[in-house]
Amino acid sequence: MDLSVVMSNNGAFWAFGNKQFLEKRQEGVDYVSLGGGLICPKDTAKKLAADLKALSKKQVEDDLAANSRKDIIWRELANYECQIVGTPEDAVDALKRYGITEEEVRSQWGAYMRHCIDQDLF
Repeated sequence: MDLSVVMSNNGAFWAFGNKQFLEKRQEGVDYVSLGGGLICPKDTAKKLAADLKALSKKQVEDDLAANSRKDIIWRELANYECQIVGTPEDAVDALKRYGITEEEVRSQWGAYMRHCIDQDLF
């Protein structure tokens, strides 16, 4: 199952303003906003939340099966541009759902920063 299936099965959609909401809504359906532009019928909101949580868990499991912890850590350090910010904190927060600890991230931080310096990734 992927995000589009989860969204479709729950009648959810993205709307970043009233115009988009009015274009996508169905008459007679009560909607709730789940934040970040995510809109869902009120009666499927709990199921959508559960389905999104299950999808996220599956994606993490698949990622851990396909990639080493080091590769995942380095990817997230790059994704959050931690070398620019000068701290790995954003990656640490993002990797909590992977069960990757702050200590694991910090154990890669020095080598990652050396790589960024050598590759001029600033």
